[in-house]
Amino acid sequence: MLKRNVTIGYSFIVLLALALLGFWNSYFSRIFNPNYTTEFYIHFHACIALVWILILIAQPLLISKGKIGMHRLLGRISFVVFPILCISILLLAHHRNANNFPESIKTLFIPFKDLCLLSIAYVSAVVANKYSRWHSQGMIVTGIVFIEPALVRAISFVTNGSGLSFYFTIALIYLLLLFLGIREWRKGKGISCYPFILIYYLICHYIILFEIDIGLWSSFARWFLSLPITNAG
Repeated sequence: MLKRNVTIGYSFIVLLALALLGFWNSYFSRIFNPNYTTEFYIHFHACIALVWILILIAQPLLISKGKIGMHRLLGRISFVVFPILCISILLLAHHRNANNFPESIKTLFIPFKDLCLLSIAYVSAVVANKYSRWHSQGMIVTGIVFIEPALVRAISFVTNGSGLSFYFTIALIYLLLLFLGIREWRKGKGISCYPFILIYYLICHYIILFEIDIGLWSSFARWFLSLPITNAG
């Protein structure tokens, strides 16, 4: 268990590096430039997302060092940070898409797909707080959610804008989920959440890639984008 927690902590450090690389060209390399200006919603989301990733790094490492009290304190802090993270996603999604209606109905699906999975994973982790295996898996999935937006940009940055970055990214996510699921199964720990997360991603990516029209989603997207919650428009 000690080795497992250390591995998880270091894995999230890789996620942090991936986020920095993916958003380096479009954001991090510019923020110290006095002439650089961007929307508040981007700064807000970037800051709170980084805080969340730092929490994901710290939690398993605190467990590995036996600092249970600090781990629980950080867990309580996450009760505040997580809702703010969700709000930052909603605000940024609205701000970026409200001026591009109705085309934005399709692009808006992407952040909401991530927000839905993020919420399910975190709530599951909190509910299963006394069951370390399920709690750990739920928190890991909240980190996996960040891989897609970061890795798509990182691959595009490294390959000078390759149009295949999205396909490479989702393929790697599928392989990661398969690996995690098989590892849990081989350890004799039964069914994990990873196969269900893989199915969720497959369905969502199918909708995105083939531009499947879902009436209920379109109605919700129209309502959401009509709300005056950002300075878009």
